[in-house]
Amino acid sequence: PFVEGKAVVHLYIGYRVHSMSPELRRPGRQILTPLPHIMRMYPQADFYAGFPPATLDQVELEPPRSSSDGIVRVLQTPSLPHQHLRRYYYHKDTEAYLAAARALKARHQDKVEFWQVGGRPHSEILKIRQQTDITFNQLRGYHGLSGDEAMYLCRPMVQAFDQFNRNRHREYWGMEVAFPWRSTDLAGLETCLEELILNPELRADLGRSGRAFMLEYFSPRMGIVPLIYYCYKAMKKR
Repeated sequence: PFVEGKAVVHLYIGYRVHSMSPELRRPGRQILTPLPHIMRMYPQADFYAGFPPATLDQVELEPPRSSSDGIVRVLQTPSLPHQHLRRYYYHKDTEAYLAAARALKARHQDKVEFWQVGGRPHSEILKIRQQTDITFNQLRGYHGLSGDEAMYLCRPMVQAFDQFNRNRHREYWGMEVAFPWRSTDLAGLETCLEELILNPELRADLGRSGRAFMLEYFSPRMGIVPLIYYCYKAMKKR
């Protein structure tokens, strides 16, 4: 009732897209998504790469815990299983992360820790991100909020980023954009994480580059103007 007679803009950022089909296909609904592959399912959608929650602007940057104890910590924050999707073992390539973690823990022992955190308040997740050194996002080919938060907090981020996503984001941001994360695949994940674990200078460089990227491409200047345009477009559809 509270949206009756009003233009509706729907931003899709989750992974249960099929369950939302009737609502998303409703005539006159403006659909936005930062995930290019969703546009294959919903060609009526528009691509929109917005910006992280404003609360991140209020987070004071802190050094990782490794600066005091020398232990490098790698973090993954997987999506928790949904009640209707229990046959899937988490999300965001948890199995691949755990396999790489076991192999690297066996080699480097007490010099490295692998953390996995879920189901905690967002404020706690942000604190945990700052305690760790590296964030593993996912191997699905696209980037998401977990990796965006890590880069915003000056932490290097590892993920798969396929050519389809590269092309679409460069169309949106410009051909000159450089992506500051480490892109890998299942076969290269262990090697990629190990390189970052053993190279603090590389971690620092990627952390600075990632934060600069977020401040430039996920800033209100980049995010609000397109959103105003899409809101106007939604009003025209009424």
